[in-house]
Amino acid sequence: MSQDWSVLASTSADVSVKLVGRDELYADVELFNGSTCVGTATVTKVRDGVAAISWVADPSVSIGGYAGALRALIRRALDNQGFSRVETSVPADDPRAVSIAMRTGIRREGIARQSIRRDTELVDAAIFAAVAGDPATDTPAGYTHMLDSVLPKKRLISHVVMSDRDGRILLCKTTFKRDWELPGGIVEPGENPVDAAQREVLEEIGVDIEIGRLLVLDWLPPYLGWGDAIELLYDGGEYDAAYLDTLVYDLREITGARWCTPDEAAELVSPLNARRLGLVAPRKPDATLHLRDGVPT
Repeated sequence: MSQDWSVLASTSADVSVKLVGRDELYADVELFNGSTCVGTATVTKVRDGVAAISWVADPSVSIGGYAGALRALIRRALDNQGFSRVETSVPADDPRAVSIAMRTGIRREGIARQSIRRDTELVDAAIFAAVAGDPATDTPAGYTHMLDSVLPKKRLISHVVMSDRDGRILLCKTTFKRDWELPGGIVEPGENPVDAAQREVLEEIGVDIEIGRLLVLDWLPPYLGWGDAIELLYDGGEYDAAYLDTLVYDLREITGARWCTPDEAAELVSPLNARRLGLVAPRKPDATLHLRDGVPT
């Protein structure tokens, strides 16, 4: 189905879109603030319902001035051109281009590595997109959705310190790495860290326990391809040594468990956990410890 690109042309408040060229699959436009041309753009039909916008902003025009005109074009493509998705890619290391994309109010969806050619090299691209049904980009809800898409996101990890009457710590033998681990795991998006700790214990070792107070907050630097993260260690309570016999393992992840003193644990766990476990056993701390890579700050 061919596109009727003429519906892109519009004037709204001080912003206008002028159609200057077209083909079956693309349209070239000039963008104006008042009577001033602030740049150009090309809207390309990628597939049914999806358009890509490439653009060139006049370097003498303010970021906000061009972003306002580009925002109007995106809105026209969604509301009047019949597209359900409009996307654009900019060099991730170009702060002006990234700022313009952000100021339109559309959301960043990710980074495509080495996908834009600049001169003789390939550079990473920041992918931005708007879809039909998104909050209007010039509203508070639209603005906060955009900010949420570009602000840093850290991994959050909840582990649980379960001990026996002698202060030994429960460690699990995992299927996916050599090091033994405390019960627990990654906090899912939108999940409360305490709920995540309880869920992970139930999934991994088959017991539904009450999660106690926060024992440790540890910032983890980037490591082995992982970005930095925050790890939380919660008090999982104290049990008789025979409690071990009641555990039911998720054999996809856990093949066994044992009680360990800190010295015994040091032979089984990662160096990071070896540093931390000596701080929570045999006696759990009276107050939350704030650590940096397993070391008190």
